[in-house]
Amino acid sequence: MIGVEELTEAIFQGNFKVTLHAQQAAAVDDLEIVYVVTSVVASGQIIEQYPNARISPACLVLSTGLGGEPIHTVWGYHQPDRRAALITIYRPDSDNWQPDWRTRR
Repeated sequence: MIGVEELTEAIFQGNFKVTLHAQQAAAVDDLEIVYVVTSVVASGQIIEQYPNARISPACLVLSTGLGGEPIHTVWGYHQPDRRAALITIYRPDSDNWQPDWRTRR
């Protein structure tokens, strides 16, 4: 299981990468990567764990943007080298998420 402390530590140390998919997803939702990563460090909470993800364990993080809007990010985390990867970014929508933005409908 990935802890939020491990994830934010990797970000603080610059030990993370942003995938091309995350860059493309950010552009679709008109989000700046720097803004998103900052929101994860400031307010990120892991809401789902994916221990058997394809490449390495991953997690879904809920964070809050400067305007109070919810942001979801999926991060992979490679424990041996403590490296994180931002896999995707999106603005959750109310059709798929409860008002707490943590619970799927």
